[in-house]
Amino acid sequence: MIDFLRTLLRRIAAVTALLFGVLLAALFAALTLAAALAIGAALWLGSRFGLRAARRAPQGPEAPRGNDVIDVEMREVDPGSPPQSPSPPPADDRRPPT
Repeated sequence: MIDFLRTLLRRIAAVTALLFGVLLAALFAALTLAAALAIGAALWLGSRFGLRAARRAPQGPEAPRGNDVIDVEMREVDPGSPPQSPSPPPADDRRPPT
């Protein structure tokens, strides 16, 4: 009789442990799904209503945004030579300051 009760108790404990594991897994799955849906809803609302990060006011004068082309002269530098200050452009290429 005691062996029967022990066997029955073991089976009940095993079934209870399995049910507890299934419920715990379902709870974690529901939490994960809810978090993913909340993040998706926040992203959808942000894109739907055009929410963007707040921008700070410009700190200085605004940069010109024309079709100006800036020409930069590139030259090779020997790795062993000491650094030199940049030379001014040739006299015929100088323009009056604006």
